[in-house]
Amino acid sequence: MKKVFTQRKILHKETSSRMREFLKFNDMMDKITKSLEAYLEEKRMDFPRFYFISNEELFTLLAE
Repeated sequence: MKKVFTQRKILHKETSSRMREFLKFNDMMDKITKSLEAYLEEKRMDFPRFYFISNEELFTLLAE
């Protein structure tokens, strides 16, 4: 029984560290997304015709 309890503690510790890692990466993705949206908005202000196309199409155009 003691072995089972110890294994549960290890599993809980591993799960909580994975969750912290996931939350850290999630925050990083939010920052990247906001930065990309700000960049696209800046390009749309420079070229108003870009307001009529999607973000994906605008990324494609800017990548060329």
